[in-house]
Amino acid sequence: MSEDTPQPAPETADAPEAPVKDRSKAILMGLVGASLLLGGTVGAVVIAPRVRPAPAAVVDTVRTAPAAADPAAFSPGPTVRFDNLIVNPAGSQGARFLMVSLAVETADAKLETALRAREPQVRDLVIGLLERQSMDDLGRAGARDSIRRQLTDTLGAILASPGKLRVWLPQFVVQ
Repeated sequence: MSEDTPQPAPETADAPEAPVKDRSKAILMGLVGASLLLGGTVGAVVIAPRVRPAPAAVVDTVRTAPAAADPAAFSPGPTVRFDNLIVNPAGSQGARFLMVSLAVETADAKLETALRAREPQVRDLVIGLLERQSMDDLGRAGARDSIRRQLTDTLGAILASPGKLRVWLPQFVVQ
């Protein structure tokens, strides 16, 4: 009689694991999808703006040398250097800094003397202009040229000598 009675089928090890494997595959696929989405977002928002080529207008500005109001009227003369100007850019909360050296090429010795006499004012103006720049501004193509033009205009105005000086930034370190 024991042979004629049907025996219940023994439970196999595969039956309970099938839902667990499906669930772990779903979790794994969800993690892979989320990782791809996060990576794509970071790439598009953070990396792409830094890699994107500069507009043609900016590239043309970068290629041109700074000029006085009338390049023919400017004859290079003495140069005055202002070294190691250090500022914290706008919005950096002290975590980043910019170190700049400034060289001002003047048209004559009289202008050089006036520039040296006003060194504290010049340093203050340069620091004030630079600390208003944000890290995004400083990272843009042509930022140095823009800053150089602003400094040339500002220094020319305070010395009452527009077009008689050129500003160079031989050291420009953003950290």
